[in-house]
Amino acid sequence: GHNASAGIHVPDDSAFSWYVEAFTALRMPLFSFLTGFIYSWRLVHDLRLYPRILAKKARRLLVPYVVFIPIIGVAQSVVDEANNPTTRPPLEWFLNALSPYWFLLATFWIFAVIALLDATTLLRAHCRWPR
Repeated sequence: GHNASAGIHVPDDSAFSWYVEAFTALRMPLFSFLTGFIYSWRLVHDLRLYPRILAKKARRLLVPYVVFIPIIGVAQSVVDEANNPTTRPPLEWFLNALSPYWFLLATFWIFAVIALLDATTLLRAHCRWPR
């Protein structure tokens, strides 16, 4: 839980709470940096490779998304005192991602756009900035 009254009721002054709070500001930026860094090793240089790359990203990002969203949605709907209880209908769980798996969907769409721009060489164009 995010505080002593939510989730597993860990006291706010515990080592576990400190550990979670200490890395809150680092988790997503580090994930984003590493994701982009690893992507840069295998840039999409040919538009014909785009469907294959997109299929790989779907397998790695959308399959876990489709598997875990229903599990989290049911847990948040049924379990008393869930961290983020939801009353939304199940279809909305997928369209407007439930926490904490929103980043899987966001990362997939970012990869889809960046890989397409890469494949069409739009990201390699040299820009001249006015002086």
